[in-house]
Amino acid sequence: MTAPLKPCGTVAAYSRHLYHGEDPCRECLAAINTANKPRGRAKWELARLHWDTFLALRAEELASEPDAGEDSLRRASGRAGTRLASLHPGEFAGLLAKHRARLAKEVSR
Repeated sequence: MTAPLKPCGTVAAYSRHLYHGEDPCRECLAAINTANKPRGRAKWELARLHWDTFLALRAEELASEPDAGEDSLRRASGRAGTRLASLHPGEFAGLLAKHRARLAKEVSR
C-alpha cells in the first residue's frame, strides 16, 4: 500500500515535480522557499558574526568562477556561507533553530 501523494504547496510535492522533470508550480516554489528561509537567514547571521572569514571564503569561491557577474557573486556568497556553516556547526545549528522557531511563530499567527 502506498501513501497518498502530498498536495502541491508542500516540500514533498516540490521534490515530486523535480523528480518528474517538471517545473515546480507556484505553490510548491513558495513552500520550498519558506522551508529554506531559516537556513539562509542563519547562514547570513553566521557570516556577519565571522565576517573576515566569510570574505576570505567568498574570495576563494569567486576565484573559481568562470565569469564575474552578479550571479557569480551570489553563487560564491552562497557557497562561502555553506562552508562557514561547516566550520562552525554548533553555532550554525543554534542560529538555525532560532530562525526556525521565529518562522514557526510567524506562521502560527
